[in-house]
Amino acid sequence: MVVFINGLPIAVIELKNPSNEQTDIWDAFNQLQTYKEEVADLFLCNEALVASDGWTARVALPGLFAPGKRISMIYPKKK
Repeated sequence: MVVFINGLPIAVIELKNPSNEQTDIWDAFNQLQTYKEEVADLFLCNEALVASDGWTARVALPGLFAPGKRISMIYPKKK
């Protein structure tokens, strides 16, 4: 999901189905990484990224990080 304000993509939200036990927040996080690599222009004006598996949600502020670096998020430790 992309949130636009005055035509600018301000937030990208990746939501995974909470009833699917095969996916978790890491799948949402990795999907945002894929979007960043494949559609880099989407993130030029972006102010927030949200990844959620329906139970856990994390937010990143991509404008704080240098171009080309992976998106850093506050997230739980991997299982």
